[in-house]
Amino acid sequence: MSSGPLNNIIEGLHLLHIGDLPGAQSSFEAALRENPKDGEAMGFLGIVRARNGDMAGSMLALKDAVRLQPGDIGALYNLGIAQKQANQTEEARKTFQEALELDPNDSAVLTAISTLEAETAAPPRDIAAGLPGVLLNSAPLYGTAQPAPAPQPGMVFQPAAMRVSPPSITQRVGRGAAWGLFYGQWWTLWSIASLFLWNIGGVNANILQIGIIYFIGYGAAGCILGLIIGGSGVQPNKASMMGVAFGLLILGLEALHFRSATQLINIFFYFITGRYIGAKIAWRVHQPVH
Repeated sequence: MSSGPLNNIIEGLHLLHIGDLPGAQSSFEAALRENPKDGEAMGFLGIVRARNGDMAGSMLALKDAVRLQPGDIGALYNLGIAQKQANQTEEARKTFQEALELDPNDSAVLTAISTLEAETAAPPRDIAAGLPGVLLNSAPLYGTAQPAPAPQPGMVFQPAAMRVSPPSITQRVGRGAAWGLFYGQWWTLWSIASLFLWNIGGVNANILQIGIIYFIGYGAAGCILGLIIGGSGVQPNKASMMGVAFGLLILGLEALHFRSATQLINIFFYFITGRYIGAKIAWRVHQPVH
């Protein structure tokens, strides 16, 4: 995915979280214009439409999300919820069963199936009257749930029905540190390669030692950048600028030891990788919790 769709999805999740449904829908639609096969954006669009009361449009989007994300239990769950709310009981039951085949122990799907079965259970028949098919008027006395009411205009998903939610600050910080350590190794690889390119003395003899030092140093730099991005919750566009600042800072520190570090190709590399690393960390940090 390009950075455009990623930014739109993250922005849409933020707007959905604060209740700006029109803004969230616009963001997810923008993401789909750039990548019509983005199953995640399609699923979020279905959730927004459901919350707006557009159950028909919601199910169209959620069915597309299931098609685009085969084997995604969250997409199946959300489609089942939409079908249930639209009073499509059999379709919902089949969808939940399909989700259960992917994970027989998924608590949310098991709860959804149990609730569906309870709401659609037929009340006991009037045996005393001897008339099969005649239902007792006092069925609630037997502890049987009434059939689920038809959805009213404006009926929307409850928060519990969403299989996604924004990550907490603790999750963002943890993700930022881990992914920062990972993406920081781009700087390690380039620095080792540049030593060979400019044939700095002693590199062949000390390559293992240098590699370990760079791995630790750039990993720590990426980890710090990830902690800042995760803690502040900035979006990819701002995080990319933070990555550039970190990259140029590292370049400055390298220049204190190697004059070759100031070569134009190095400046260009640290600028580009800084943007990439910052944006990727932010994207990873803001991934919704399923």
